[in-house]
Amino acid sequence: MAISDPFSGFRGNTLSLKAPDGLSAASLLMPDAGTESVGITVTRALTDGATRVELGLKVARDGGGTLSLNGTDGANLASVALGVTQDLGDAAFFSISGEVGMTDLGGATALTSATTAAFNSVSLKAGARNVFAAGDRLTIGVGLPVAVSSGSTEVSLPVIRSNAAGTRSVAYEPIELDLAPEDRQIDMEVSYQTSLAEGLEMKWSVVHSDNFGNRAGETDTGGALAFTFRF
Repeated sequence: MAISDPFSGFRGNTLSLKAPDGLSAASLLMPDAGTESVGITVTRALTDGATRVELGLKVARDGGGTLSLNGTDGANLASVALGVTQDLGDAAFFSISGEVGMTDLGGATALTSATTAAFNSVSLKAGARNVFAAGDRLTIGVGLPVAVSSGSTEVSLPVIRSNAAGTRSVAYEPIELDLAPEDRQIDMEVSYQTSLAEGLEMKWSVVHSDNFGNRAGETDTGGALAFTFRF
């Protein structure tokens, strides 16, 4: 599925459900300690086969970690996602997904006249099976995580004025600030999954981020190793 992790940019646990026919799915974002993020995504495959097209609808409340303007109050949001997965043959695949939506940016801050903002994300992945061993899976991906794409706010800043007599005065003027980051975070990911024994699978993944947190020049790298047991 192209829309495989709809809450990747949010803090909290995710519960995923899939219909028996594999065409419909839903994901619930459950709040945990330290966050009030909650949401639901419903996904439906419009076509299936070698080319799979999926449409997803999301309604959520960010507890402060993703789209909240002040980082504390919750931001309400709604979005639509579109995903396409293409079977390339020989157990290889290619997928792309994108999301666009609107948010109210959360609660009041020192900034005034905040508008609603548009946000988006995009993810591109390619992978293959039977790379190093029978039944294994190697996936490489690159993406732009959720971030504001358009929106502005105003902040009142002191401006010093001088007259002809040299007398200075301070006045406050509204300055418009663009909320869209100039340097978007870019994530690059490599993951590998293989069977170690009957009923035992291993998966590892490494993610490297440039402009981490949408801050120019910041980098971050993380990894995970997981084992799955089936009885």
